[in-house]
Amino acid sequence: MKKIFLLIFICMFLFIVSASAEEQDFSFLLETKLSTLTPGNTKLSEQNLDRLKQFYRSRNYQPVWIKNEEKINSKAKEMLNFFEQASNEGLVPEDYWIQSIKEKIDNDTPDDLVNAEWMLSRGSYYYINDLYAGRIDPIHAHKQYLLIKESLSLEEILNNLADDSDPEDVIEKYHNANSNYEQLKKFLSFYRDIKQKGEWISIPIENKKINVGDHHPILPLIRQRLTQEQFPISDIDSDLYDSELESIVKSFQKNHGLTDDGVIGKNTILEMNIPVQQKIQQILISIERERWLPSNLGVRYIAVNIADYTLKFIDNDQVILNSKVIVGTNYNRTPTFSKNMKYLVVNPYWDVPRSILVKEILPQFSNNPDYLSENNFEIVDGAETIEPYDMDWSNITEEDFPYNIRQRPGQSNALGQIKFIFPNEFNIYLHDTPAKQLFQKTVRNFSHGCIRVEKPLELAEAVLNDPDWSQEKINQIIATGKETLINLKEELPVYIMYITAWVDNTKIMQFRPDIYNRDTELNQIWEQITQERAIPKNLS
Repeated sequence: MKKIFLLIFICMFLFIVSASAEEQDFSFLLETKLSTLTPGNTKLSEQNLDRLKQFYRSRNYQPVWIKNEEKINSKAKEMLNFFEQASNEGLVPEDYWIQSIKEKIDNDTPDDLVNAEWMLSRGSYYYINDLYAGRIDPIHAHKQYLLIKESLSLEEILNNLADDSDPEDVIEKYHNANSNYEQLKKFLSFYRDIKQKGEWISIPIENKKINVGDHHPILPLIRQRLTQEQFPISDIDSDLYDSELESIVKSFQKNHGLTDDGVIGKNTILEMNIPVQQKIQQILISIERERWLPSNLGVRYIAVNIADYTLKFIDNDQVILNSKVIVGTNYNRTPTFSKNMKYLVVNPYWDVPRSILVKEILPQFSNNPDYLSENNFEIVDGAETIEPYDMDWSNITEEDFPYNIRQRPGQSNALGQIKFIFPNEFNIYLHDTPAKQLFQKTVRNFSHGCIRVEKPLELAEAVLNDPDWSQEKINQIIATGKETLINLKEELPVYIMYITAWVDNTKIMQFRPDIYNRDTELNQIWEQITQERAIPKNLS
């Protein structure tokens, strides 16, 4: 009996020693392999490659993913499954080298398993950081972008994965998807299904507009095209523009930022002819932009969507104010950023920016000496005002004009009667406008960059959030004609965003034109990243 126990003990000892030797061999091979890695063959930055090496050095090169008896552990299997499903999150599975990792695991040689180990760590870092902060660095994409969400550190991600037995727990820790993100994913799948069935019907462009009651040979094509997007149409072969089709066309127009008058014209047909893939790309880019945003925007905040020309005031997840806005022209693009609103000004002066002063105001004055007085402008030098007729204009040119010009408070003031200040490096703010008629237009990119608000009084009341500051009280201050600064009791986050695809609160997919070509720019960077992350041929 003692001999049997002794034999069992010896076998167990040899097994432990053998397993320990295998671990030591694997650790040695991993250390050796890591020493040969470069940014070029890992597609990691030099800093992140150093962090990868430091991570393994800190754990004496013990593997996270490889288990000798079973090749890989359950943690690795789960992570590989996340890589495979990455396209459902609007990501690119090829970024994470999944095919190569699987091949190396199947080959089962020591060198292949060592490569699979560090590749899994590399892929896990990219996958989780992509979910958290996005594939694209927004600063690289938009020089003006200030909605900063710091990327995660490679060591933090890998240490969490090493310590936790379930990668899903780690992913959920960093990936706080909001409802719009989840709805966008559903529509991403919806449009990919359409794409899989083939491109939808192309409709010939018609210069003549089609109205209700008209018969037209392209109407069956329009009916079929709308059916492809799952609009409910009872008769897809009819060439009559009836009330049922009109209602659906109006919905289509509204969902694409067109004038929803039900008239089928060139713009409506052009929108119907946008390829499915372009809509898929719009949704992908919008999902990416969602990842750039903070996970918590706040309890009360203002959200401006430049591409939709709208402002929403959110309080406890409820939209309490919805207002049209006017944004910058394509030449004077409104930047995307976030800052806290600190105060508003009733009856503001408008200090004319230098660029507008030189290009617009002074040339007008040169042609009409009364232009300044007629439009309530005054010339200022520090705290003093200067009468234009007291100046010697013979030695002054537009370019070297030494003074500032401002417009006095009043109904004709370019800022209207209220401006809302959230100090920022772009000198962008929200403000009223005397040109109310422009809010009736569907496309509203007319400003020099600042954002004009259709409902300034309602916004002021919502911002101040104080019974003592009713619209009636604000109107009383406006009536004085005196510039009055009102501080907010609590600073209010303002998010200036650019979103061309989103799901509204009725679960309807909304698309808007890419007025600043920012989607186009992001798509180019998206493809560039795919190329930059592609696995080197010597590792595939």
